[in-house]
Amino acid sequence: MKEDLVAALDGGGTKTVLVIADSCGQVLGIGKGGPVNALFVPDSTAIESVQNAAKGAMERAGLSDEADAPVHVRAVYASVPGASREIIEAGLSGLVAYDVLQVEGDDYATFRGAFPEGYGVVVLAGTGSFAMGRSSDGHTLTAGGWGPLLGDEGSGYAIGLAGLRAVALASEGRCEATVLMDMAMEMFGVERARDIIKAGLTRERIAGFAMAVSSAAAQGDDVACRILADAGADLGRLGGHIINGLGMKGQGCPVALSGGASKAGAPLRDSFAATIKRIDPSCKIADPKLSPAGGALLIAYDLAGIELDWERSNRILACAEGFDELRP
Repeated sequence: MKEDLVAALDGGGTKTVLVIADSCGQVLGIGKGGPVNALFVPDSTAIESVQNAAKGAMERAGLSDEADAPVHVRAVYASVPGASREIIEAGLSGLVAYDVLQVEGDDYATFRGAFPEGYGVVVLAGTGSFAMGRSSDGHTLTAGGWGPLLGDEGSGYAIGLAGLRAVALASEGRCEATVLMDMAMEMFGVERARDIIKAGLTRERIAGFAMAVSSAAAQGDDVACRILADAGADLGRLGGHIINGLGMKGQGCPVALSGGASKAGAPLRDSFAATIKRIDPSCKIADPKLSPAGGALLIAYDLAGIELDWERSNRILACAEGFDELRP
């Protein structure tokens, strides 16, 4: 059995990713599961998502045939909003044994992935949304993350919901026509737009429609482009709040946009950058160094007491070419 391994778990409202790596910064395997946020799915679903992610990572790492014994790792860091420690323990049981397990939300891992050096502002646009920043004097501030009813502005859920609302209006002639109408009926398997409301509009499925909005925007659909631009502006204001709150205005603060929904298209990215620049022209729009899963992995090394110098950390960046889940 391989020794001195670490594992990181990154999950949310849509998917779960588990990463296994060795003590030299070499990523051995990554597995995927479904949603793990138990605020929106049953505990049993969240546990199954962790199990599937662990099994996939073990198989890809060549660790799944170890005489039915669990793979031993020095530390597991779980970045999983809405999931309890008990859920993570149940999902790893019999598969991954560990010396240390730490379970937290996703803000710290997202920030650590974006800025391993520890300074800047990151805005996450995943199924939900939030922002976190750290100033040069070490002060931190987090905003957002209020969920679909009270927040999640600019998120995949917000984009998908805006797209479906546009479909509802367009179906009655209350707004301009959009290709989102046909996309929505195909995705939800209905013949009439109104029947979408009977198709099981879970948070996960609504957020999934953000992909259709992205595709429609790429085709030049005006409605979809406006939805993405509005989302980008919302995310920019979220980041701007952190800049002001930490007193970083005028300091050339790096600001990064992370998460799956951040890749929805140029209208979102351009609007985000323009909004940030209006708030603070000195800001520098930066690419995150690693994804939230990559940030969770760096924290796992900390928990294991394995010190990675920057050269070793860059091995994780290099591995991102082979593991999409670590790419920013």
